[in-house]
Amino acid sequence: MFVYRFIYNIIIHIGNLFLAFKGRTDPKIAERKDNVGKLLAQMPIKANGEKRIWFHASSMGEFEQAKPIIEKIKAQAPKIKIFCSFFSPSGYLNQRQYEFADYVFYMPIDIKSKAKSAIAKIQPDLVVFVRYDVWLNHLGILKKLNIPTFLICASYPSNVKLASSAFLKPFTRYIYSHFNKIYAVSKLHGDLFRGIGIKAEILDSSDTRLDRISSQVAKARSKPIIPIEFTKATMTLVAGSTWEKDENLLIEAVESVNKSRFRIRMILVPHEPRIENIERLRKSLKNHVLLSSLNLNIEDFKKLGNNHIIVDSIGKLLFLYANADFAYVGNGFGKCVHSTSEPAGYGLPIATGPNISGSPDATELHRTGALEVIENVDDLYNWLILMLENLERRSIQGDSALKYVNQGKGEADLISKDILGLIANKKYDSGLDKKVVENEK
Repeated sequence: MFVYRFIYNIIIHIGNLFLAFKGRTDPKIAERKDNVGKLLAQMPIKANGEKRIWFHASSMGEFEQAKPIIEKIKAQAPKIKIFCSFFSPSGYLNQRQYEFADYVFYMPIDIKSKAKSAIAKIQPDLVVFVRYDVWLNHLGILKKLNIPTFLICASYPSNVKLASSAFLKPFTRYIYSHFNKIYAVSKLHGDLFRGIGIKAEILDSSDTRLDRISSQVAKARSKPIIPIEFTKATMTLVAGSTWEKDENLLIEAVESVNKSRFRIRMILVPHEPRIENIERLRKSLKNHVLLSSLNLNIEDFKKLGNNHIIVDSIGKLLFLYANADFAYVGNGFGKCVHSTSEPAGYGLPIATGPNISGSPDATELHRTGALEVIENVDDLYNWLILMLENLERRSIQGDSALKYVNQGKGEADLISKDILGLIANKKYDSGLDKKVVENEK
């Protein structure tokens, strides 16, 4: 493995230089650079008998998969300290006030000396990595110190052929074999991990976010942004987290539907509601109002008529799905579709573009018939017409989506019990202190 480690460390050092250079012009990178060391230096000193669990996620979206587990741990063992790290500035900045975390900080770049120093300060009893953000040097030090590591919601590298190739398979197997347990996000991903001979306990699991979906949906339904009675008269499509390619298809397809014998209202929720994006949409979409122009009172909604709604702010999407009869989720024409579990939790039929392989939720929803993959505007038009004229088909797709969410619930409870059981087991108490780590240098 020496050659692989050597190449890996060269890449990491190059990445470190790149971040240092980019930090001169990128405020987010500069924010991370300025604070990663400060936050580690301010790390609370570990008290005698204290137990610490360290959760690491790349960014905000991945951290949502850790939250159900963290909250169950805190409910059952409130004295355990929860430390949370992020690599991205957006993750740290949005979650630094998370109420169930005792300390939030940046994960240092995976240079061996920096990893050793960070672990010496954190002194974890167990470490939980989320999804795919795995770092060889951190994992190697934790393994040497007999600190157990879990990987939750684990998804196999998106380029399956490359990761499983003759050249990279030994390295893929090597890095993932550092974990004690891997909770694969689905049986498909579990089989991929097992298929390359990883030396770790691999369990077929599901996305832990599903544990939160039902409660989030219930809360959202109890406090709708748009009163449900004002969208009941017209079939409503909520298009969430959309990008320009999605929006062009949606506007053309919806306008075509409204020229037929059917009528549909669209609530369009762009992923980035920047001024220039909203202005572009206002020029393209006829007969619309901005959500911000409504005072969210009865009189305003009475005047809404059949107008479409463009949402020009963030944080509303989960609540707006309550008004939907069916949903479109954006970025399926980009790198990978955004979250499909939220509309599934409402029992909505879902459509998106073709790039779903990086999303276990979308892949499984497509397999069960709850999610339609569309390639072009004709596909989208035909799906919308089908949803409008075939109530039975719409119900079947919606029921399949809700069934997926309900069947996936419970994993956070199982994982939290595994973690607490392992923490309580004396033989896994690392007894880590700074001297131990310094001796590793």
